[in-house]
Amino acid sequence: RNPSKKSTPAKRTPTKKEPPRLIPKPPGYPKPETELKFSVLESTGAWAANDSRADPPNKGQKPAPRGPSDCLEGVTFVITGILDSLERDQAEDYVKRHGGKVTGSVSGRTSYVLVGMDCGPSKIKKAKEHGTVLIDEDGLFAMVQMLADAAQEKKPERKPTPADEAPEP
Repeated sequence: RNPSKKSTPAKRTPTKKEPPRLIPKPPGYPKPETELKFSVLESTGAWAANDSRADPPNKGQKPAPRGPSDCLEGVTFVITGILDSLERDQAEDYVKRHGGKVTGSVSGRTSYVLVGMDCGPSKIKKAKEHGTVLIDEDGLFAMVQMLADAAQEKKPERKPTPADEAPEP
């Protein structure tokens, strides 16, 4: 190669940008904080000293609706506190199974903060600073149910085939 000769950058093929996907909102949300099932720890010192998480108060008592595997695609959650019926790892798995993403800290890209009892005060404070919507476990379930219902309505009805209309012998 000749060091005095500059190389031309490779031409880039423009990529088609897909329109940004709308973030789904559960019916009735955002709710006032007084209507959400959550509480905030007064100080983080107690949490750090006692790192054993309590079981959810209604563990395994609520049916979790099933939705399409991509219904939460593009939606980012941060989970804080003890949820009503799901353990944290179950909640993470539930979100991921429906195409969502779970992160550990609130940022401008966080869609929702999933709150439970004894939430970390810093996550709630950051959510408020970023204008992130707080939802509880019921809100997550309502969102997935709403998206499942919407997907069901979009499915085209099966057209009858000649075999369906043939008279029985």
